[in-house]
This record gives sequence, structure tokens and C-alpha cells, in this order.
Amino acid sequence: MKVHQLSWTYKKKDKLDFRNLSRFECPPHFCKHFTMSERNMKSNMHSLLEHVSIFTVYNLFDTEEKAVKFATEVGLLPHPDDSPKPPCPQCGAECKVTRDKNKKLGFFYTCTKNNTEMCTGTVRPTVGTFFEGSKISIKDALTIIVAFVYKMRVSDLIQHLTNIRKSAGQKTVSPETIVDYYSYLREVAEVYSSHNSRLLGGPELSSKAEE
Repeated sequence: MKVHQLSWTYKKKDKLDFRNLSRFECPPHFCKHFTMSERNMKSNMHSLLEHVSIFTVYNLFDTEEKAVKFATEVGLLPHPDDSPKPPCPQCGAECKVTRDKNKKLGFFYTCTKNNTEMCTGTVRPTVGTFFEGSKISIKDALTIIVAFVYKMRVSDLIQHLTNIRKSAGQKTVSPETIVDYYSYLREVAEVYSSHNSRLLGGPELSSKAEE
């Protein structure tokens, strides 16, 4: 997985704040371009996140379609109309959108030379995003992210998801998957913090540290 245009911070009243950060990938290379002011970021918060909590998140994203729509609107997933399109992994030409309801996001990218030069290169739209390589649904991934932000214990989340899935007659998310996500999210949080650290004190300011 890679992180693409995502961060989370602890706000007053534990509100979740997804921020639209461009070109933030993790790992192997870390880079972030933080261009919007704090006020603009707050005003750009998605309406669904105003009152989100660990108790409401599963209802907010009760279908995969709603989860994908949200992830697309906040920039975690690409929209079919986004430009530029990714390059073909085989010939380097620009790809085009090909609709397919059987695909995870309802579309994928195919090479523009597939008709003229019979190039068979394709690209999944999740490549280069947080969800690259993910085997679980977008809905479950968002639920795990919210649980992590609210510091929910892994054991509690496993029990929470298991109870929900069993009551709905659905397959449960494996504990190993949840543990892997938490480990990865901790790494992302550490990287984000390292890029946004602040020094204590300064001109005409003093700081006191107690032993």
C-alpha cells in the first residue's frame, strides 16, 4: 500500500480531519507538499467527517459504493475524469479509462495504443494510492483508519468488526489484516509527524520542561 493525499490529526472534540495532501507516499520515499492554510483545510473538510466517530463510521460507509465515493471525493482514489492519466507500464504511452463494473472501482486504465499497436498494458486505478495492494474493501479500510485515529485497541476493533460481520452474515476481516493496517498507519503517522514537527520556544518566548 501507499499513502496518497491523506493525513489525520486529533482535533477538538476528537473530530477526524482528512487533509488533501498532494504527493505524500510511504514507503520507500517520503515527500509532502503542504500548501493549504489551517483555515482552508478546515473549510475543506468533507461534510461526512463533521460528526464521524467509531460508532458511526460503519453506518456512514454502509455500502462499498458510498465508501468509494467518499474516498474519491477527498482525493484518496482517482476519479475517471482526472488528468493526466497514468502511463502504460509496457510502452509508456498515456492510458485511457476503460469502464468495467466487475473491477473494484468500476474502471481501469488501458493503453491508448491497444488498437493501433496491440499494446496490452493496463493499470489499476488503485496504483500509487493508499489502497494499492489492499485485499479488503474500501469500506473496511476506512473503518480501520477511523478506529486507528480514535486510538481503538486492535482487540476491540477485531471484536467490533467480527460482531458486525456475523450479524450481517458476512465474512470477517482477519486479525492479521487489522494488525498489518495498524502497523502501517503507525508508520504513516510517524512520517507525518516528522514533517510537521515544531520547535518549542522562540524569540520572546520561553519554555519550561519539568523532570
